[in-house]
Amino acid sequence: QNQHYEHLKTQIDINNFIDYQVAQIFFQNTDWPSNNNVFWRPYTEDGKWRWIFFDLDGSMPEGDVNILDRAINAPTTNQVTVLFRHLLENENFRNRFLSKYEYHIDNTFKPSRMFSIFWKMTDMYRRHLPQHIDRWNFPSSIEGWEETLDESIINFFNTRHCKAKEELANYFLLEDSWLCHTSDELEDLSIYPNPTEDVFYIDKKSAGELLVD
Repeated sequence: QNQHYEHLKTQIDINNFIDYQVAQIFFQNTDWPSNNNVFWRPYTEDGKWRWIFFDLDGSMPEGDVNILDRAINAPTTNQVTVLFRHLLENENFRNRFLSKYEYHIDNTFKPSRMFSIFWKMTDMYRRHLPQHIDRWNFPSSIEGWEETLDESIINFFNTRHCKAKEELANYFLLEDSWLCHTSDELEDLSIYPNPTEDVFYIDKKSAGELLVD
């Protein structure tokens, strides 16, 4: 098996493939993996296959959608699903996938970073909304647009960090250290990321989220 894996590493960019899987799974793209798979390779002797991350209209859904399970076990002949499923049977690849996913959860996708990028993009688009609404009559108003952001994207950023870790821990039977820690006395209270260096979030479902710096 390791022999096959070593050969496969000469054919595909393993880091790119893992990052692609992590991003699709973390953002819960419901229009994947059965759709929107595009890959390419340089037309050179040592060119490796790489995957393109695009079309995220079906991502960040309301409610829990286990895209991790779908990416591995979907009943499809999709090449990406089959490749990912068999690669996870290799211990080296599986450990590499888990290590990179944990890194991205705690760094690339940590709530404070995502919110920083999100608010910058929101401010950039907000000033163009009046002209957009005047031309297309959608959304109905700036206020309605902001309510949609609160109900979908902001809620996703607030909760996805811990849920992603929980999915990994449950599927791969990982240790409790992977999970966001919760209080025994307040079952709806969670603190993340854990461990943390400077900024952390206290998320109490009944009261919303508090950022502590």
